[in-house]
Amino acid sequence: MKVPYETILRNLDCLFLSCPVSDQVHRLMGQALVRSQAKLNPFAVIIAGDSGLGKSAIVKAFANRHQAQDSPDQRQARIGYCELESASNVNDFTIKLLEALQIPFKYNFRLRPLRRILREGIKQMGINMLIIDESQHVIQHRTTKQQVNFVDEIKLLIGDTQIAIVLAGTPDVLEASSANDQLDRRACRPIILKQLNFADPQDQSQLYHTVAAMVDVCSPIEFPELLTDDALWRLYCASSGKKGQLAHIFAQVVADCDTDQRNYVTWEHLADAVGSAICTLPLNGENPFSPKFEERASTTAIAQILGMETPVYDRMMRKLGLKK
Repeated sequence: MKVPYETILRNLDCLFLSCPVSDQVHRLMGQALVRSQAKLNPFAVIIAGDSGLGKSAIVKAFANRHQAQDSPDQRQARIGYCELESASNVNDFTIKLLEALQIPFKYNFRLRPLRRILREGIKQMGINMLIIDESQHVIQHRTTKQQVNFVDEIKLLIGDTQIAIVLAGTPDVLEASSANDQLDRRACRPIILKQLNFADPQDQSQLYHTVAAMVDVCSPIEFPELLTDDALWRLYCASSGKKGQLAHIFAQVVADCDTDQRNYVTWEHLADAVGSAICTLPLNGENPFSPKFEERASTTAIAQILGMETPVYDRMMRKLGLKK
């Protein structure tokens, strides 16, 4: 039986993007987009969370879904997207936006003409929403003055262009934007993505149903039993409780099956997939699907990554029958 690997990968993306928090983000971005198109006092949308929670996947999916399609008020939406790798100051930040939007300019220009070119380019292109992804890169390791300048620039950009702006990044972005009263008033209630907490029964249940759905989507690929307490705990450790990381792991499993032309997965295959999908493994680099994982990864390190005190972790493991 031929396995439809590409279809499985697309279905995994759809599954991840159909979760409640993704729907919440898309609903809020949709409201911001409609207001921007109608020129009704557009606002900023702030999406904050640690790396690996799926912020980029969620905002990119919204852009792909609405780009060059009819919006709710029957006008075509134009969404600009910029993924910031770095920006040392407002001048550099403006250049990154110009490059991402492919607006012609000269690099030797000073900030004032660069600002003017950016705003004119946005209006000429008919952009209704600008998504600035990984926006923490203009916040982290910057002085307070540099952070204030960046936030002021966002506020001015919204006012001058009358478009909605989406800031996606780590919690540093939320902290910096909240400190600016004017931008804070122009922003809707921020959406904060959080990792699951294995000590919380509701989060455990959510992890169980997420893994079950992912295994089901990957059919006809056969997996070892992943819905036991032990397997769920290992998947949690590998992903640090982040659904985005979990989706990466399953996508890597499918990609490896495609490469090897097989329709089954062993724990050894899971270990290989985790090592490939997660750039920096938690727990001192120990792979949760490798043999004797519990012996090499210290209890303290595991408890820390799970977000709980060591005694609480010990009690939980004994309750689950995973530790004597």
